[in-house]
Amino acid sequence: MAPKSNPEPKPVTGPPCKLIARIEHLQTLLQDLPTSLPENPPDSRYQFYLESDALEDRGYIGELSHALEVSFETYRLQGSPIRFLQRGSSLDSLPVLMKTAVKHMSSSNWEVFRKAWLERLINSAVALGAKIPCPTKRKAPKASEEPAPKKAKPAVIVLDDSDIDSDIPLASLPAPVLPSPMPHATPIPSTLSYTHTPIRNPIQTKLQFPKATKDNIQRYWTKVVANGAEKHQTSLEEKKQRDERKKVHERELGREQQRRKRARDKKDLPGKIPDSRNTNMLLMHGAAAVASGTVNDDMTDISRPATQAWKKS
Repeated sequence: MAPKSNPEPKPVTGPPCKLIARIEHLQTLLQDLPTSLPENPPDSRYQFYLESDALEDRGYIGELSHALEVSFETYRLQGSPIRFLQRGSSLDSLPVLMKTAVKHMSSSNWEVFRKAWLERLINSAVALGAKIPCPTKRKAPKASEEPAPKKAKPAVIVLDDSDIDSDIPLASLPAPVLPSPMPHATPIPSTLSYTHTPIRNPIQTKLQFPKATKDNIQRYWTKVVANGAEKHQTSLEEKKQRDERKKVHERELGREQQRRKRARDKKDLPGKIPDSRNTNMLLMHGAAAVASGTVNDDMTDISRPATQAWKKS
């Protein structure tokens, strides 16, 4: 019988456990930010979400980096550490968003994301004074200095065989100890007033949820539509800003290319030829003279203007 071959280990998929542990470490630190920071301000800029339209162009790491850059305004820091400007439930969606994004990232982007964003956020939270709460330890009861009381051993009567054979009156043996009967309890009248509360039906002890009325449903969906419209408007404004920045960049790039071309053309352009040595200019003058009928008798003067000096002398 052929020996069984060991099955090949399955390839590991998904982000590594160390990366998930660091994200959970950040989640714990965010819950312990100092109380001096404002809690859930109404003008909060922390909007942690991924645009589905931009995921095709940027990918998960690019879109996550864009969301963090917009929320923490890292483009204004100029290399300075990231600063947390608030605390509260507005930061609860950040670790959830990170876990969702790293699941769709490639293995080459995990380390890039950890160094570029995760470790920077952890260091910033620690710099503000966020700490992981230590687990409470139960205090052991102090040992008493007095020795423990010894347990009393039950009395045992040992009878020898000789004692059994001898005539020992039964009256001389100790009688067994019987438990004393409980005294009859006499009810004592109480002066306190007592109101009997009937036990409720277990069905009635369940949670009572408010009924969904038409007004509540309408208010809920109005709020949902308003939030969706606000997010859509924000995404349109961000897209418009991206398009404007792209146009400005292309315009500056075109100007820079034109400037370089002019500098290159100016560098390659030879020095200006004097009119007396410009052959094209001389030929044009000759053609104009032929057309007008005034032809110079000495055509060599046209082709060799530099020799006029020694003729005049």
